Amino acid sequence: MAGDSDMRLDKVLADCFGHHAEGHALYAAVSAAELKPGCCGYMDRDGHWTTIVQLTKPSDLQKHKFSEFKDAKIKTNPISEDWGEVKSSNVRGKLIKASGEVTDPNTQAVSVGASFSYSTQDGAGGIFITKNNVTEKYLEDSWLADAWMEKNGPKIANDIPPTRDRGVWIVTRTFAAPERYVAVLKENGEEASLSINADAYKVGKVETSASWWSSYNGSMWKYAEHKDGVVLFMAGTYYKPKLWSKGFNREDQPKKERFLGDGAMEPIDVVFTDAEDDGCVRYMQFVPEQVGKPRKKEDDNGGSDEEYDQY
Repeated sequence: MAGDSDMRLDKVLADCFGHHAEGHALYAAVSAAELKPGCCGYMDRDGHWTTIVQLTKPSDLQKHKFSEFKDAKIKTNPISEDWGEVKSSNVRGKLIKASGEVTDPNTQAVSVGASFSYSTQDGAGGIFITKNNVTEKYLEDSWLADAWMEKNGPKIANDIPPTRDRGVWIVTRTFAAPERYVAVLKENGEEASLSINADAYKVGKVETSASWWSSYNGSMWKYAEHKDGVVLFMAGTYYKPKLWSKGFNREDQPKKERFLGDGAMEPIDVVFTDAEDDGCVRYMQFVPEQVGKPRKKEDDNGGSDEEYDQY
């Protein structure tokens, strides 16, 4: 994947679900223990998540000499659902065979199964197959995280050089499942097939409450599991880097960029010293982009609090 810059599967998947209400779709597996609401971090060049600091953990903030983040609470939505399959809008699935022996690749158990095939009709497509309920976690009063970023963005750019071209994520919501398969169909005509236990099959949906997965084709499907869940989607604010010309004084220019989300957020101005360019002073901005549908107070449903600073 890293060597194919024009068809990186993590980028293709994210683009396929670009307008999904739950946010940014993740191809590389990352556990919900590592990527959680309140995470500040970035995606590396291979699409893997890197945490800079966890805002809900005071000791982590102190260790990295960031400003404090008071009254941070991670909550869990008590209403969870078995998503089964999640497809991008241009992917179609069909039942190929309603019976026949299938073999579980992990246990080698043989059972009667149903086979499905997925294909894309217009450009690239993406598919998630999840097992058991998907859990949503979110940061209460998430706007405070963006206020924190305004204060700490310049320090992040100066201390962590990769953020100058990779940008910074402030994660405020995550959706995770105990197990998941993901596949990316890169072009028209590509197909991804799978077989499941017949007891787990319902017409029109991949139902995942029984034996679940049995077999699948080739390396197209990527599997991951974690006791704390594997993150499918993350939402929040992505601070896109915008590097100004060498020696250009940002203070001489009016601010033109605007973020029109829940209230206006201006880009964060940053001045840093480029150690790789003889200590040249550079100017850049972090331009905020809202990713995923904002969570509303009425969506809380009495979500339960997580223990503070226990991560």
